[in-house]
This record gives sequence, C-alpha cells and structure tokens, in this order.
Amino acid sequence: MRIKCLLTLLLSLCLWTPASAEKVTIKLATMAPEGSVFHNTLKDMGQAWKILSDGKVELVIYAGGIGGDDRKVISNIAGGRIQAGMITNAGLASISRAANVFQIPVAYRNAAELDYVISKMGDAVAKKYEDEGYVILSWGEAGWIKFFSKTPLIGPEKRAEHKMFIFDGDPQQAALWEAAGFNVVPLSASEITTGLQTGLITAVPATAQTAMLFQWYQNAPHMLSYSWAPLMGAIVVKKDVWHKIDPGLRHLLKETAKTAGAEMVKVSRPGETQAIADMSNRGLKVHEPSDEQLKAWFAINTSMTEKLKGVYVPADLYDEALKHLEEYRAQNAK
Repeated sequence: MRIKCLLTLLLSLCLWTPASAEKVTIKLATMAPEGSVFHNTLKDMGQAWKILSDGKVELVIYAGGIGGDDRKVISNIAGGRIQAGMITNAGLASISRAANVFQIPVAYRNAAELDYVISKMGDAVAKKYEDEGYVILSWGEAGWIKFFSKTPLIGPEKRAEHKMFIFDGDPQQAALWEAAGFNVVPLSASEITTGLQTGLITAVPATAQTAMLFQWYQNAPHMLSYSWAPLMGAIVVKKDVWHKIDPGLRHLLKETAKTAGAEMVKVSRPGETQAIADMSNRGLKVHEPSDEQLKAWFAINTSMTEKLKGVYVPADLYDEALKHLEEYRAQNAK
C-alpha cells in the first residue's frame, strides 16, 4: 500500500518524457523464496517501475536462489549475466566490507540504534559501493541473527562441539570465528539444507524468518534466543546499467526502491516474533540462556568484536559507528 501511495504521488508530479529514453531490462536475483513478503514487495516495486517509466524499465526477478547465493549474485552481476540483486551483507562484503559496519556483532542493542546509525552513515557507505561500480537503491534489515542447531547450544562451552556454517570465500572471517573458539564449516548458502541433513554442519546463524522460509529449523530444531547481530542487506544494481536510465526517472525509481526497502523492514521486524511462534508450534525448542551463560557469551563476543576493526569493518567506519551509538545512547538515556 505504501508503494502504491508513493506511486500515485510520483505520477502526479512526474514531468519525465519516456519517449526519449531507451528500454532497460534489469534482471534481479535474490535468495528470498518466491511468494515470500520480500519477493512480493519486489514484484510491487517492479510494477511501480514499469508504470513510472511507461514500460521503458522492466524488472525481471529471479527468486529462491535461482541466481545462486549472495556472493554468486554479485559474481553474476559483475559478469553481466544479471544486473541487480537483493542480497545480504555476505554478498555486499564481496564488493566492499563497508556495509559490515551495520552488522557489527553485539554493537547494536536494538533496531532503533541501528536505524540511527544508518541515518547518519547510510549515504556515505553507499558512496563507497558506487565507487566500486554498484548503486545501493535501498538498505534493508531482515531480523536479528540467532543460532539454530541440531542439539542445544545454550552456553558458549558447547560452541566447539558444533560444526557451524559460515559463508565460504572469506578466510578472514573464518579466522575470526575460529579465534573465538568456533568450529566453522565454510559453505555456500545453497548447501545449508543438505549440510544440516547430512551432518556436514550442525548449526547455522540465521534470523527466525530465514530459518522458517528455508525450513532449516526442521533439521536444526534448537534456537538460542540470544541475538548476535542484525542481518543487513540491500537492493543493489550495477552502476553502468542504472545510468542508462534518464536521471530524472532514476530519482523516481530509487525513491520507490527506498519505499520497498522500508516496507520490508516494517514487515520483517514483527515477523521475527511471529516466525518464532510458528516454528515453536511445529517443534522448535527455544532456549533462554542463564545470566551466567549470557555473561559468557557477551565476553566472547566482546573479545571477538575487538578483532573486527580494520578486518571485518574498515577502521574509520567502525570508529564512526561507535561514536554515533554513543551519541544516540546519550540522547536517549533515562
């Protein structure tokens, strides 16, 4: 509904003349399953683009991992096979580690803090991707990462006993996890289901909605309620393709994409609670750590976080994010 309202407003204000522009087809790939709220919102966005451009801009969506996992999506964009993707930080980090600043483990206490830092740094971080040849159309968040496992993983003393999935192709991140005492197994996201079924992996960090959408909880029926970090992502398009579109129209299409991204965040945040409830009704066991276990997790995460600066997150962005968090907490202190 928000996209339709924005579309009505933009159409009433639009002075762009479509006859002067060439037709541009943008093929977009995403891991979001077909029929999910994320996929449906993308379809609404594509319909809005078609109307705003008088058919000159067509969005073709490949959902459910048809175009590969997030890193493969970026590889396919770079190779010209597709032009855009809705991806998580795993894909964004293959271009630049700048977006990791919004996914620093334990740094963000709640969604309001994350929103504040994005409001302060989103444009500057997006500029770093534009310098690499990609345009961020909209930032997004799909919940907060928790551990799903085949057997209970409540206290950190069990972390080395589990074979934890992490995204392949990032040896630096693997080294960080291993330094924190985890036994990691790098795989592509498309291998998670099979990995859980065969025992190649026994645990996966994921949001509740992701675990439900891909049915991972069926083979990893234990969830630790402790939240690790927000799962960030973005709608991204290749810059040279985007710039084939008339500048005035690009502005309208980007505003529509921002509205789509905001709508997905609006739906996904309460959707996490609902997903946990739905999975619990189907056998998921939610484990609440004790105070001592929470302290132990926090100590491990804090020691891990200290090693992220300059490796997982560029040092200047890391420092700026923490400065904004201090500002926000000071302004909102009771």
